[in-house]
Amino acid sequence: MKGSSSKGEEEKKIQLFHIKVQTKHTKIDALFDPGSQVNLISELLVRKLELETYPHLKPYPLGWVSNLTMMQVIRKCKLNFAMNVDYIDEVELDIVPLNVAGIVLGSIYLIRTLFITGEKIDTNLLSMVDHLL
Repeated sequence: MKGSSSKGEEEKKIQLFHIKVQTKHTKIDALFDPGSQVNLISELLVRKLELETYPHLKPYPLGWVSNLTMMQVIRKCKLNFAMNVDYIDEVELDIVPLNVAGIVLGSIYLIRTLFITGEKIDTNLLSMVDHLL
C-alpha cells in the first residue's frame, strides 16, 4: 500500500543511490549504500570481468540475506573503476552470490572518498565512523 511504509523505511530509500561506473571498457551498475559497512561485488560480475580473487581473511555469513541460508563470504577481489574521466579509484570488494547490483559500496568507502577529496563531513557521520572503527 502506498501510505503504509514507515518513516524509517522512507529515510533508508532516500539514502541509497545508483550510478554507472566503468571498468575494463564495461559499464557496471553501482549502488551506494551508506547503511552498509561492506563493499560487495556479484560473483557473476567477477567471472565476467575475469577478476583475480583471493581468500577473505575474516569470512562471514550473509545472515542479512536470509536466516535460513548458509551463504558465506569467503573470497575478495580488487576492482579499478572510473566514475568519470576525473575520478578513477580502486576498491577491495567482498564477493557474494547475489545479483542486486554489480557492486555495492558501503559507508566506509563513501567516508574514505570524502576524506580524500576534501569534502566537508557531517559530524554525525564522523561519530558513526568512530563507532564502526
